[in-house]
Amino acid sequence: MLDDEVLSRLRTEHPDIWDALGPPTRMIDDWGMARARAIEDFCRRPDFVSQCDRTLVKMATFASMYHKIYALVVGLAVVGLPLAVWKCT
Repeated sequence: MLDDEVLSRLRTEHPDIWDALGPPTRMIDDWGMARARAIEDFCRRPDFVSQCDRTLVKMATFASMYHKIYALVVGLAVVGLPLAVWKCT
């Protein structure tokens, strides 16, 4: 939901940045990876960040950190769960 809010504000307030990011489509949704990639690309580009207001930049930065923490937790679960099951059997 946060990704949608950030991208929606980018689309309406900064259409030039939206087009430069290669906007993700909802037609083929790869579990939100296209939206996450667009936000990550936005956060990596200081020229884009400097054009936007603080609220949008904070939301995008928070979403970017959330994606990284989420990926770490999922990665640990994917590795840790089979190891835990293997040790218990």
